[in-house]
Amino acid sequence: MENSFRIPKGWFVSGDAPAKYEMGLDTTVTYENRPCVTIKARPDPTEFATLTQSFKSDAYHGKRLRFSVAVRSADVENCAALWMRVGGVDGKMLAFDNMLHRQITGTNEWAHHAIVLDVAEDAENIGFGILLSLNGQVWMADVHLDVVGPDVP
Repeated sequence: MENSFRIPKGWFVSGDAPAKYEMGLDTTVTYENRPCVTIKARPDPTEFATLTQSFKSDAYHGKRLRFSVAVRSADVENCAALWMRVGGVDGKMLAFDNMLHRQITGTNEWAHHAIVLDVAEDAENIGFGILLSLNGQVWMADVHLDVVGPDVP
């Protein structure tokens, strides 16, 4: 199936069933007059799909990072969520948050969400993104990845 959205530079498609979703830049929905990225379920979606970025963590060793974005959702049946992962040697997971206990469901106007993780000295890479599981559509805008102090929970 062809994707009607263009994947923005620096982002890639991932997840358990990315072919069951359309993902990329949606120029019809804006946030502060800028287009947004979206994940939209195709008919009969399964599992989940995610728009992702990943990079080497060297510059962030020993620091605390906050991944924050504005999210809008429409008819999200199961869940939508931000996620962030700090990985180590041989793919070992050092830190992970996928908003398990604060998932986005239903239809919601723009709201800011954030994930904060500590980056271990032996971290190799950092990945982050937004995911959609089953029916609905989610939009993401105003993406920030910031170093924050230990006072930020």
